[in-house]
Amino acid sequence: MFCSKCGAKIQDGSKFCSECGSAVIINKQIVQNEERKKEFIGNVRKCPVCGEEITSFTAICPACGHELNSAKVSDTLAKFIEQVKTCEDIINEQDIPASGWASWDKNQRIWWVVANVFLLGMPIAVTFILPFVTRKMPKLTKEEKQLSSLIENFPFPNNRESILEAIVYAKEKIDFISKQNVTSKSAYWMGLWCSKAEQLKQKADLMFPNDLVVKQSYAEILDDEKRVNGVIRNKAIIGAVILVAVLGYCFIRNGTVDDIKTANKVVEIPETELSLVMPKIEGGKGEVVTNNEEHFTVEYYGISETGFEDYKKECKKQGYTIDVENTGSLFDAFNDEGYNIRVTYSDSSKKLHVSMTDNMDLQKFIWPDSVVAKLLPVPTSDQGQLKSSSDTCLIIYVGNTTFDEYKEYVNACIKKGFSKNMSQTDDHYHADNADGYGVQVDYRGYNTIFIRIDD
Repeated sequence: MFCSKCGAKIQDGSKFCSECGSAVIINKQIVQNEERKKEFIGNVRKCPVCGEEITSFTAICPACGHELNSAKVSDTLAKFIEQVKTCEDIINEQDIPASGWASWDKNQRIWWVVANVFLLGMPIAVTFILPFVTRKMPKLTKEEKQLSSLIENFPFPNNRESILEAIVYAKEKIDFISKQNVTSKSAYWMGLWCSKAEQLKQKADLMFPNDLVVKQSYAEILDDEKRVNGVIRNKAIIGAVILVAVLGYCFIRNGTVDDIKTANKVVEIPETELSLVMPKIEGGKGEVVTNNEEHFTVEYYGISETGFEDYKKECKKQGYTIDVENTGSLFDAFNDEGYNIRVTYSDSSKKLHVSMTDNMDLQKFIWPDSVVAKLLPVPTSDQGQLKSSSDTCLIIYVGNTTFDEYKEYVNACIKKGFSKNMSQTDDHYHADNADGYGVQVDYRGYNTIFIRIDD
């Protein structure tokens, strides 16, 4: 019995509550015989073999080792598979609007091709690489969103049989997707199923660790995922290589749109005194760099090494066989009229540089009496062209000078004190004197030397 006022327990036969002193009136049922009620929430799970209580997320009885299966497992998985199949059937039957190239009209496709030709494939490289680099969620239809939500949120019973069957089913879906053509959308579904498999694996590790079936199935899933990610990575690398190659080419060519235009434009050679006495490349692409009375220069692009050799042969056919210098990437020669052609070739940029110089009109000159001219030896020839003369600079071409006479003149400059910071080749000499004056002497061929001195 318990006191109706304070709730304290009352001894049998007592008339007053020992705690609060309230009277115990039996005939009015103030004191009631009551027992504390026990309340059970939920179901108590027990092993059907040994009766051991089973805690949540336990798949095998810890007392006797009995595997705890659910009678609802087949129905649960069957329901999931049926819902997935229903969504996939609806998606497959849908007439999904075409996108990209398939949705473009004729004009759009032509402009796309022209843009890729003009920009050396850069647009298609960017389009190719972006979906796999950014890995953004593709645009989904209503039914595809429902399927995505179903895969992410469908609950499976917490028992070994249900989880194993779900992992095996996910593995089959992943294996199927991995063998299809990898697109941004297939990569999305692959990632979704792999995430679901990872959730099931984590639950399995919690309930029945180190299960061989789980380990084997999940290892196969990781192999499929690795293969698909490898394809995605390779596509991204290919796109990146194309993009880098295009950008690198543009950088080498100064990276301008004008350069790209020039590299794809047939050069038009004007008819001048110098251009008429030089070999031409029919249909050659490039540009005219210099065009005046003394110099004509043109650059050809996209020339192979074989093309360079063929051009040199053509130069010789047209009479450029005097004072020939033919070493590696350089060809320099004169014809019997005194015209000079100088051809250089770059294998890395596939560029052929052709420079023409006129047959110099030699005239008798008087060696200048300037400050810088007095520092140099006087040439033995008085035939040439005086280009510039002052107390600080002298530029002159001297003709009727053989190659041996050129070497003698260089030695005379060295004796005059021009021996500091000296650089010298067979046909080039440059040096400074103690006062900081610098001299350059070049053998230009055709018995002509070039002399320049500056302070």
